[in-house]
Amino acid sequence: MVAISSFVQAKWFGANRDTNKIRLIVIHDMEAPEKGGTAENVANYFKNGSEGRKASAHYNVDNNSIVQSVRDDVVAYHAPGANSDGIGIEHAGYMEQTANDWLDEYSSQMLDLSAQLAADLCIKYNIPAVHLTNAQLKAGNRGFVGHDQVSDVYKKSDHGDPGPNFPWNKYIEKVAYYIKNSSNGTSTGTGTTEPPKPTKKPTKFTYPPIWYVPNNNKNLSIGDVGPEVEKLQKFLRASNYPDENGRLIRITGKYDRATGFGVGTIQKNLKQPENWVAQYPDTVKYLGSEMINKLLSIKVLLSPGVQNFETLFWQSFLKLHNTNIKLDGKFGKTTLSWTRQFQKDNGLKVDGIVGNETIVKACESIVNIIFFT
Repeated sequence: MVAISSFVQAKWFGANRDTNKIRLIVIHDMEAPEKGGTAENVANYFKNGSEGRKASAHYNVDNNSIVQSVRDDVVAYHAPGANSDGIGIEHAGYMEQTANDWLDEYSSQMLDLSAQLAADLCIKYNIPAVHLTNAQLKAGNRGFVGHDQVSDVYKKSDHGDPGPNFPWNKYIEKVAYYIKNSSNGTSTGTGTTEPPKPTKKPTKFTYPPIWYVPNNNKNLSIGDVGPEVEKLQKFLRASNYPDENGRLIRITGKYDRATGFGVGTIQKNLKQPENWVAQYPDTVKYLGSEMINKLLSIKVLLSPGVQNFETLFWQSFLKLHNTNIKLDGKFGKTTLSWTRQFQKDNGLKVDGIVGNETIVKACESIVNIIFFT
């Protein structure tokens, strides 16, 4: 699996979505120069509100980094008509580039990195390495398209990127190569960490009966204070729900505007009225179930040096215990330290490796935090 350099949450994004419905990878260019740091700069542009435009993409790629702005299971605003079923990948460069420009040293490195990312996405979401025609896009086929094609077919925008000279044949060949040479869905291209090994047995966790007992919900709204608010804030922060300015929500025990905005985002995702009022404990249970489902989706062992989405899911859980853990998908020293501490506190083998037993215990821990602390 190719390494994701960092995750920088975009300000604008849509509802959660069923990843089984993802069928397209949409190729964009950034209309930004070919230089180091461009992916991070564009990610920060999305984070800061895109100058008032409701715009975002899932990934931003330059010659040496991939910065994610929106989770795969959330709609990004990158190509009207293909937002609900597409994953948008932004590339450094310009629509007017010549064929030679797209094949220079910088672009070659960038497209190779992008192809590794795309191969991982193809494997994960069953998308073939095929450049679709406009007719195939309209017919609902699965594959790759440019933003220009989405504009042509759905008539909801006028964008023409990545431009007429984008090297589609070479790019698709690279994607197909990395798919063919993958193992258990992990790319073997340059710049990756060693592929994690699959777990030896499936994760087994079942929600306890208390999870299904109807609750006498308590309304929490702006101005309220108390341990229930603090617990809600912990889950919002750990689950990376930002405030209006893209910052992580602070844990103060006071229901402020930032907390309300985070709850409003949940309501928006669930297509509920956005009144910013939390239902306790149901809102916390929703956040807990999101976290548990992500942990249960981890099918590889996580260990020091690994960098992937699965590590990001694990870090979100750890953030319930240490709010200062950085959600970057990198299994570094801090993640290792808190993993070992969690294992020690829960009577597990203290090896710093996140496998089946650690994941099950983490899921049980989330239930305990919601109902018994």
